[in-house]
Amino acid sequence: MAEQQQSDPKETRLDRLEAIVEANSQQIEKNTNAIIDLRVAVSSLIETANQFQRNFEVIVSEIRDIKSEMREMRSEMRQMQSEIVALRQDFTVVHSEIRGLQMENRRILDHLFNRQGNGETEN
Repeated sequence: MAEQQQSDPKETRLDRLEAIVEANSQQIEKNTNAIIDLRVAVSSLIETANQFQRNFEVIVSEIRDIKSEMREMRSEMRQMQSEIVALRQDFTVVHSEIRGLQMENRRILDHLFNRQGNGETEN
C-alpha cells in the first residue's frame, strides 16, 4: 500500500501535467487560428488601403486636370474680354461713322429737296 500511495501522487501529478499540456496545445491551436484570421484581416485591410491610395491618386490626377482646364478657360476668357473691348471700340468708331454718314445724307437730301422746292430741277 505504501507503493500505491507514492504512485498516486506521481500519477496525479502526471495527469495534471498531461491536462495542462493538452490545454496548452488547444490554446496554441486557437492562437494559431486567431493569428491566421488576423493575418487575413490585416491583408484585407492592406488591400483596402491600397485601393484607397489608388483612388486618391486618380482623384488627385483629375483635380490637376480640372485645375489645368480652369487655367486655360481663364486665359481664354481674358482673351475674349480683350476682343470684346476691341469690338466695342470698333463698334463705337463704326457707329460714329454711320452717324456722320447719316448726317451727310440728311444734308444732301435737304439740299436736294430745297433746290427742287425752289423750282430748280436738274436733268
